[in-house]
Formats: sequence, structure tokens, C-alpha cells
Amino acid sequence: MAVTTTVQSDETCYRSFFSRYTSRMICTERSGGGYNPCDGDSGGPLVETASKKQVGIVSFGIADRCASAPLAYISMANPEIRDWVTSITGV
Repeated sequence: MAVTTTVQSDETCYRSFFSRYTSRMICTERSGGGYNPCDGDSGGPLVETASKKQVGIVSFGIADRCASAPLAYISMANPEIRDWVTSITGV
């Protein structure tokens, strides 16, 4: 299932998650109706629409607020994350 989200400011996620949210993450919130990724979706991709490239990996959100809360993704811009994904997938 596809979910449409919009990137939010880091401050939005800092307010929601405090020290769990770091500069190595991407903060999003759902847009256009529908739901955020929720329980069991950790590890799923965040794909940038125009480039069709994976830019993040679902990390965490607020479990009881899947429909309206910010969500944190691990950013694929981190070399350590890209290297780890490559070592597992070979891609």
C-alpha cells in the first residue's frame, strides 16, 4: 500500500520524539488523507516521488496515532546506512 507523506521540519519531530529523533533522520507527516505507516511497517521504504529513489527507511512514530502523528525515517543520505543496506541486499 502506498502512503503519501510530506517532509516536515526537524523541529516537528524533535517536539514529538525528543532525544529519539536525530539529525540522521527525516521527519514526515501524512498528507492528502490516508494513514502514516504504522505498527509492523518498520523497515519499509520512503521513496521520493519524482526520482523514484529510496531516501529513507521507516523507523518509528507514535503507535496510537498512526493517522495523524509525525513519523521518523532513517535517512539514506547516511553513508553507514547505505553501506549496511548494500551489504544486506547487494544493491
